[in-house]
Amino acid sequence: MYKFDVKYTFDNYLEYYKFVLIKQRIYRDLIVSFLFLFFGLFCLIDNSESTKGVVLPIICLVFAVLFPLMGLLTLPVIKKQLRSRQGDIDRTHIEITFDDEKVVYNNLTIYDENKNEEAINVNDNSNEKVEENNETIVDENNLETKPDDNELAESKNNSTTTENKENENNIKDEDRIFEFKYDNFYNIKELNGLFLFSLDKRTVIIIPKETFVGEGTIDDFKEFIINHVPNAKKVVKFKKTK
Repeated sequence: MYKFDVKYTFDNYLEYYKFVLIKQRIYRDLIVSFLFLFFGLFCLIDNSESTKGVVLPIICLVFAVLFPLMGLLTLPVIKKQLRSRQGDIDRTHIEITFDDEKVVYNNLTIYDENKNEEAINVNDNSNEKVEENNETIVDENNLETKPDDNELAESKNNSTTTENKENENNIKDEDRIFEFKYDNFYNIKELNGLFLFSLDKRTVIIIPKETFVGEGTIDDFKEFIINHVPNAKKVVKFKKTK
């Protein structure tokens, strides 16, 4: 069994987007750039009426230069968006376990948020107790009879606890735990610091290598994946171990 306790960082997402915007599209961009360049040169050489002038060749040459650079031009925008979502990145917490027959994806982010909410509720209750104790002192000085404040505090705590339990019960396991078979993976790639497990062309599970907490080594995990994924030679693209 191999396990990853994943808490993402800004660098994890930045490496992924660098791959998607630049490395993954580099061959396609170069081919399109070559086609623009070829058509632009053809328009300059051709003397027919349809290609007369220099406007069309210039446009083709500009696109031939810009198209391969689109990823680099888009990257600063992606960085800015990631910076603005740093809070969401820091809160994300998932646990991925690779068993012999399946992959278990456990989203722990929901429970982390609930713990924060419970902490806020506890602070609110403590503030209420302080206010109620102050009221008790005033009432004693005025020699007036009031309901027992301790009983009120206990009833409020009990109601808060009941509400928290109901909220926890509403979060069902199927809402946070997903299981995948190894033949569900469309593609698997390895980057310098990431593993990318693609369920389809748009759905990718990003796993930072640094979050590996299971037994064995990363090389053992790679060998495990190759042996468990059907048609592994076609879908798994791992770097060769030095």
